[in-house]
Amino acid sequence: MIELDGTPNKARLGANAILGVSLAVAKAAAETAGLPLYRYIGGVQGRVLPVPMMNIINGGAHADNPIDFQDEGGFALNLPSTETGLDFVMDSIQAAGFEPGTEMVLALDCAATEFFKDGAYHYAGEGKTRDIATQVDYLAGLVAQYSLSMAGAFPAACSAKSCQHPTRVGFSASIR
Repeated sequence: MIELDGTPNKARLGANAILGVSLAVAKAAAETAGLPLYRYIGGVQGRVLPVPMMNIINGGAHADNPIDFQDEGGFALNLPSTETGLDFVMDSIQAAGFEPGTEMVLALDCAATEFFKDGAYHYAGEGKTRDIATQVDYLAGLVAQYSLSMAGAFPAACSAKSCQHPTRVGFSASIR
């Protein structure tokens, strides 16, 4: 499907469509083999089920709130910032009796392509602009404070050569 799409960032078919078709093909193959999906994917030694993942809070292009990061499919709560949203979710995890970072882990889909323009990150909802080095420091701080996993931290058009994002010890984020 990536070959059919023909773009470096899955822009023609879209990552969500590619994922949906990939999951459907895996499920059909498991059914044909008479195996549960986890066994088909994990093999005969497969003993661990995938960790469920769900979106909780919407932001960015999919919401009418000031949160600039774009998690799709959740609630579009009117919270003033990403940190406020993360604090809200962390407090909810603890109130439910779970340990954040161990029993439940948070992830962000930053969708930085949506707000990276003219060499800077423009957080319209928060009224802030961050240069590349400040953005890396900001994201590293979020990862450290909230034990986050992160996707879409840098624009899809970026590559290691084209955007020159600095590295930081203890922090890495996918570029997609």
